[in-house]
Amino acid sequence: MANRKKKRKIPNNIKLAALFLIVSWIMCFCIYEGYYIKQFKKIDLTFDIWKSVKKNKDKKFTETDNREIGIVITNKGVKYFNTITFKSNGVIKVSNKNNLSHTYTLNIDNMENDKQIEIRCDKKMKLDNISDYCYSGYFVAQKTSLGIVLVNRVNIEDYIEGVVASEMPSSFEKEALKAQAICARTFTYKHLKNNKYKKYKAIMDDTTAYQVYGVTNPCSAIIDSVKETEKIVITSDDKLINAYYFSTSCGMTTNYKIWNSKMNYLKSVSVAKEDFTAKADTGDFYNSFLKTDDIKAYEKDCPYFRWKVTIPKQAIENKIYEIEGVLVGNIKKIDIEKRDEGGSASKIKIKGSIKDTVIEGQMNIRKIFCPYGNELELHDGSVRNEMNMLPSSFIVIEQKEDCVTIFGGGYGHGSGMSQYGANELAKSGKNAEDIIRYFYSGVDCESRYIN
Repeated sequence: MANRKKKRKIPNNIKLAALFLIVSWIMCFCIYEGYYIKQFKKIDLTFDIWKSVKKNKDKKFTETDNREIGIVITNKGVKYFNTITFKSNGVIKVSNKNNLSHTYTLNIDNMENDKQIEIRCDKKMKLDNISDYCYSGYFVAQKTSLGIVLVNRVNIEDYIEGVVASEMPSSFEKEALKAQAICARTFTYKHLKNNKYKKYKAIMDDTTAYQVYGVTNPCSAIIDSVKETEKIVITSDDKLINAYYFSTSCGMTTNYKIWNSKMNYLKSVSVAKEDFTAKADTGDFYNSFLKTDDIKAYEKDCPYFRWKVTIPKQAIENKIYEIEGVLVGNIKKIDIEKRDEGGSASKIKIKGSIKDTVIEGQMNIRKIFCPYGNELELHDGSVRNEMNMLPSSFIVIEQKEDCVTIFGGGYGHGSGMSQYGANELAKSGKNAEDIIRYFYSGVDCESRYIN
């Protein structure tokens, strides 16, 4: 019988080398595939693998769509309370109480420091003596050394309904309401990582510092406008924009410079049937522009399109000392030394009998030339005398011996979308996306949502 050949054993070092080659090949394949996924993304192919990548990419904008956010509730800007009374047609349940009722009063003396109390209800709740707004979601109250801080935990879309209702009249055109909803949603998403109220698990408060919320209950037109724009936000270069908006323009908007941060989509635009921007750099354009309403502006019939007020110089001198800490003495001369695009005054030099000073920034200017207690005459003939700052910084100033008369136009900071302008554009036949593209240059309105 012939001898059988013995099987040769593969040395262990060769086995290890082969295993290493296999693992290396797998790793190279993964890197190779990963590289080409990135290439697919760059050229926007529609292969299934790219759709999967894009879906994951979009998630960072919309993963909170169906989740709640926290909004700090204030009473006319004051965010600390001693007592709060909750009312509802439903049953109110408090986290540390066994009793159920339609009314519950929370008193700071009955709370422990830093301990949170949840106030929930099976129906919407009102805050007695604060507003008639019916809040969705629930509340979280926390005692601090300054008082109770109250946070409304609410679904984003319910919050947006409340913002649109509080920021824009329900009588406005449907497309204007839809444009406002898109701006409000974009603004909200942009602030999801805002840290100012992080310790209260909130991202914003309900004042003009962010978006007004909790003033007016949404009507069916507003609810429909929010639902019809669901998922839609404004982007520039594939990133969410800062969707700033304001009440009324003077016929032009200003650019990004008032925010001290470059945003190419915020440019000065004419809110009119003619382009004023070319004329705006010539001579005394604003001296005539802001004193007349005989122009083809979309908002020429709106109350704050033009306004004027006369203020005693002494009141301005007092405000300069209060805000700037500068004692100027008697005001001798006021010069607007610099304007941003569109005409917003950004630098004013004041010559005083004791000291000269320079006022910079549109908010400082509006506060120092405070019209409170003086009759501010609006374009429609109505009068305001309780405003604690000028409606806008789109102004020209006429000086007299003891007072100044300020002629102005518009209401608000003047950058981004004019709400009354949006309504007039909607009346002219423009849809929500047209309106947004009118005020924000080179942007896209796109759906950023994951079911």
